[in-house]
Amino acid sequence: MDSSGLGVILGRYKHVKGLGGEMVVCAISPPVKRLFEMSGLFKIVRLEESEAHALATLGVA
Repeated sequence: MDSSGLGVILGRYKHVKGLGGEMVVCAISPPVKRLFEMSGLFKIVRLEESEAHALATLGVA
């Protein structure tokens, strides 16, 4: 993933947040996790360990 990928994620986050939602990611690879940490995306996007946890967090499981 590069800066354009981060831009896409940020754009989707703004759209979801504008609709009153929240964004959760799960099961990401260590390099992507490090990129999220370095870019500060974890300040606005929650990380869950699995899809089941992510769906439960969002109240849709």
